[in-house]
Amino acid sequence: MKLLILDEDGCESEYLTEVPALERSGSQVSAALPKAQAFHAPPDKVFPVVPTLPESIRLTDKSDDRAYPALFADENGLVGAAVYLKKAEAQYRHDQGLCALLKIQLSGLFSMIRRDFKLPADQEKSFFKATPRHLDFNWKDDLLSAAILEALGSAEERWLIRSKAAFDSARENSRSRFARTAEEMYTTLKAVLITTGNVRNLLKKLPANSVTAQDITAQLNGFFYPGFLQSNNWHNDYKRYLRGTELRLQRAIANSRQDLAKYDQIEEYIHRVDLALENVPELALAPMLYEFVLLLEEMRLALFAPEVRTNCRISAAILQKKWSELRY
Repeated sequence: MKLLILDEDGCESEYLTEVPALERSGSQVSAALPKAQAFHAPPDKVFPVVPTLPESIRLTDKSDDRAYPALFADENGLVGAAVYLKKAEAQYRHDQGLCALLKIQLSGLFSMIRRDFKLPADQEKSFFKATPRHLDFNWKDDLLSAAILEALGSAEERWLIRSKAAFDSARENSRSRFARTAEEMYTTLKAVLITTGNVRNLLKKLPANSVTAQDITAQLNGFFYPGFLQSNNWHNDYKRYLRGTELRLQRAIANSRQDLAKYDQIEEYIHRVDLALENVPELALAPMLYEFVLLLEEMRLALFAPEVRTNCRISAAILQKKWSELRY
């Protein structure tokens, strides 16, 4: 089996003899492959003219390896279709394509919704203009995109939108939800930013060079990385995470040694994750690592703020088992 891999500019990158196991690079397959050709379409302003996209295809008759047709959006917001080796990337690109196509077709509605997104200048500077990399993202566009996808349904429901007819139906069924969902997420964002301000004020009461202060600073940087509004968990989980961090700080200010004893239980995993993230261009494309990052946040709650509910069972043994399943 031979596969031609394209880079992010659509140029030939390399030939592979098997599907790669690691989650570290783009996996778009060349349209030159006969089995993939029918599901490739160049970017345009309309739903790609391709057959109904199957959830997966076999690239050759001699292999059971699967590939995944999906929509995608280019840098100009136009929508095409392509085939990917990695399902996680296909789902991620498919969501981007759905979102971009809706923005084209419902531009008037979304312009009105976007106009209501306003934050104080100091918050915009602190959270969305903190580094040059942050300036590559527009928080209003990202918030709108997050609301569009949430209104369309779950990730599984969005993945099943695989034809023009299914897209048209989903658009009309969701039309009444777009504004309400956007308002709910905007309200959540404002609450998250206010809570983060409170956390940062508490953080000033610890020595800046203390282990606890450095860990929490890194944790906050991890929450508010450039483009974080494109993630699918901030609006569901950040309030819990930040409440846990707030409680941790209050306790650490009173008893730093106890905080360090708890931190020792997760320090090794934090360093391992940091190293793994250096090799992952987009966390959303590495689902197993992403799942572990979320589990680590749940473990933080269990250790430092047990009164804040976790959304799953978590323990040192579970964390160890999950890490052993990763390939980093």
